[in-house]
Amino acid sequence: MKYSELIKPLGIDTEQAGFMFGRKSLFEKVVNLGWIKPVVDRHSCKLYDIREVEACWERLRAEGLPDDKK
Repeated sequence: MKYSELIKPLGIDTEQAGFMFGRKSLFEKVVNLGWIKPVVDRHSCKLYDIREVEACWERLRAEGLPDDKK
């Protein structure tokens, strides 16, 4: 196992979370829906817990967005 696989960042910003989601706008939408809140929320710094971002992605995969028509 590589060292980089063992060490994961704990906090990520909106850009990085948007990259994980594939679209920044999609991540911003789940933030606006209240599915996830930043751990650090300052004027110049907004960080999210990477575990919560991953859990939010799993919820999105399982449930979809509330306004999506199935």
